[in-house]
Amino acid sequence: MAQDGEFECLRDVAGKAAENAARIAAVLTVVERSGASTIEIEAMTAGCELAAWYVFEALRLFGVHRQSPRLRNAIKLHEWLKAKRKTEVTRSEVMQLGPAPVRQKAEADAALAMLEEHGLIVRARASKAAKWTVVQGVTQ
Repeated sequence: MAQDGEFECLRDVAGKAAENAARIAAVLTVVERSGASTIEIEAMTAGCELAAWYVFEALRLFGVHRQSPRLRNAIKLHEWLKAKRKTEVTRSEVMQLGPAPVRQKAEADAALAMLEEHGLIVRARASKAAKWTVVQGVTQ
């Protein structure tokens, strides 16, 4: 459920999975033994399996609208560039001052490449350092 984690988009569902597994196990126990006061390991295992299925099914259904981490990072970088009113940016600047998810070289390069692919930034060819000009007026 952490940022960029598999269940980030389902924090509300995933956060209640353990509680729901226990409830399911309790229901299974009471159905099997109406006077039961403890939940046996088999019922808890079944409850966990059913809760896990529910979480993964929610992830599958939500997955149609889910953004890849690479796209999400590029969007965050583009929003940062707009918020800071940047006209030029270097990889070093992105890694030092940019959004937290793009402060590693691989993530910064991937986000910059995606912005470049979409015409939101243009690489300065004459520069020794990795430097880009931010295209003004583009609101993608």
